[in-house]
Amino acid sequence: MKYLIKIALIVLLLSVTLFAKDVARVTGLSGDAFIQRDGTKIEVTLGMALEEKDTITTDSRAKVQIIFEDETIISLGKNSKFSIKEYFFEETKEPVAKFAMLKGAMRTITGKIGKVAPEKFSVEAKTATIGIRGTNFSVLVGDDESVQVFCTFGAISVNVNGAESVVNQGFYIIISPDGGVEIKEFTPQDLKEMKEQNFAKGESKKGDALQDAIATNETQLDNTREEFDNIVIKDITDSVVDAEQTAGTIATNLSDLIAGYSMSDALYTGTYSVTQTVGLGTNLQTSGVAELMVDFGADTVNLSIDGGVVFFDEATQFNGSSFSVNENSIDSGVGSASGTFKGATGNIVEGNFFHLNGSNGEKGIYNVTTEQELH
Repeated sequence: MKYLIKIALIVLLLSVTLFAKDVARVTGLSGDAFIQRDGTKIEVTLGMALEEKDTITTDSRAKVQIIFEDETIISLGKNSKFSIKEYFFEETKEPVAKFAMLKGAMRTITGKIGKVAPEKFSVEAKTATIGIRGTNFSVLVGDDESVQVFCTFGAISVNVNGAESVVNQGFYIIISPDGGVEIKEFTPQDLKEMKEQNFAKGESKKGDALQDAIATNETQLDNTREEFDNIVIKDITDSVVDAEQTAGTIATNLSDLIAGYSMSDALYTGTYSVTQTVGLGTNLQTSGVAELMVDFGADTVNLSIDGGVVFFDEATQFNGSSFSVNENSIDSGVGSASGTFKGATGNIVEGNFFHLNGSNGEKGIYNVTTEQELH
């Protein structure tokens, strides 16, 4: 009887092993990392397959990049612990991607699941659950169980104790161990420091990776060697983000962001410079102070050049992330101005202006920014 039980257990274990489905591949590795699978500790190697329920841990100098079947890319930083709780992807069936970030740092570029079923993609991080709206984001989980989530592209929803917060591109959310929530805008320097502190730099390990371990996305293939022997696949999370942004996606997203703002007193300040003088003289200095007041709720702007020439907001026309405004008055003369919102949140405006008063006038450019939190 005992003999039969042993045989049954062996058959059961073999069945589980044989039918375990590969869901991802390790496509980048530096330092040492390990997988916990069915109670066994396995060293991570380049090109190895990952399964549902795997938990990956990295050491103090490690970095691991993983590509899932739907082309979701996840990079793990040093001293991190990440779990594949539930994952399924087939083109004709309902997908699911549930991950857990237990400690450390991860960066994510969502793939097909994020596009076709964003509600099925989530990351649990101690006190918070992160959902997506088709996006790229980074998660930091501290030893004190605090959580920070940077939204670098698109938008995310973060649920803390049943309360949902939406975090747009260019902002990050801070969740304290006791569940307190704060949302702030981050700067490029903040993002750079976050990456440098949490994602170790080191020599990539070499190993054997089969061709089917390589993602089919062309942008990703551009970061690999032609041959597949001893292949080293670089970290591609930055290059993919750059490719998406230069393709114009960020401009569309920024337009949506601006369209959702409601504040009426956004003040941008900066400088202007004259590029061409019209007529016999000039009314403006060659350079000076420029101010832009934006009423996002009413879609109007008021541009003031050197405290004198004002381009009135009554004739403002908004077109996506750009606008144009005309000025025509007895006191100020005639002219026009245009501008384009830039920066992660539209906090920068660059544009041109033309002013004519009698026979004298100027053409020029201006660049202004706001320190306000736009909303």
